[in-house]
Parts: sequence; structure tokens; C-alpha cells
Amino acid sequence: LTLPGTHHSTAYTFRNSGLNLPFYRTQKFSVYEQLLGGVRFIHTQLVHDTDGRELMCCTGQRDTKGKPHGRSLLTIPLATLLTATKSFLDCFNSEIVVLHVEPCLP
Repeated sequence: LTLPGTHHSTAYTFRNSGLNLPFYRTQKFSVYEQLLGGVRFIHTQLVHDTDGRELMCCTGQRDTKGKPHGRSLLTIPLATLLTATKSFLDCFNSEIVVLHVEPCLP
């Protein structure tokens, strides 16, 4: 089974950075737009926000040996990802979307 997918699917916007970081931005389109474009495998990482109240999607960086480096950047709330996915599936109820969720690196 082959599914078209995106890596760090929520890395089209960043919550905790006022900087323009194009090397962290792995996506141009929102999750909903990616799904409309044919993506069926969504990848994200999760961490609690700084207040610990909300689960956030984030990007975590690893070096070539798999060790954490750099900083993790918050992208969108998990609720936003789930709402976009549900909205898509409500419109296209014969489709399947796979969500790959893993913990964010420190």
C-alpha cells in the first residue's frame, strides 16, 4: 500500500517564533489544503505548550546520527489538525487519512 504523505505536515506556520525560518518550513499549504491536494498520510509531533494547557504540533530536529539538536518549534494546536482532518473527511467520507503522531524532541 502506497499513500501520498507529507513529513512535518503542520510546519507551514510557527507559533513560537517571530522569525522567518524557511529552512524549518517543510510545507507550503495547510493540512486541509494538503488533503485536498491528495495527501493521505499526515505526520506530526506533539508537545504541551509552555503553559501546559494545550497539545501543540511541533517540529523537532535530529542530527545525522539521530540525536536531538536545535530547538523544537510549535506549529499549530492539535485541535486545529484534528478539525481540518475531520472537515475533510466530512466532505469526502469515502477517503481514509492516516495520522502518524510521535512525541516532539526537546
